Amino acid sequence: MLRGGGYVVFRGVGLTFRTTIPSTPTAVGTTLHVRAESAWEPANLARAKAKAEIEAAQHLIDQLRRESPDFDQVIGGFPIDYELLYDYGMGATRLCSLVSGEMRWSSLLKE
Repeated sequence: MLRGGGYVVFRGVGLTFRTTIPSTPTAVGTTLHVRAESAWEPANLARAKAKAEIEAAQHLIDQLRRESPDFDQVIGGFPIDYELLYDYGMGATRLCSLVSGEMRWSSLLKE
């Protein structure tokens, strides 16, 4: 399902190889996108807490890889990007992301 561009949720974390770029058709890419929802509202979230939430998503993926050889085979060798989102009910806002090992911060977060 993942390799076909499906969206899978595992323990509250979304996973997909699907690439969405505004004004273009959705395509299946070669990067696994991991989307975690923050437990905090942006006004109450500092960068250190956001980083800890991204790290929790990384640990979850590492655990799943160890426990499921099939999952590990599907995602093995592909880069993984992580996003931390705040879901406000009618949509979501990206709070930070970890792309190619680099943290990218939203201006909503406190230092």
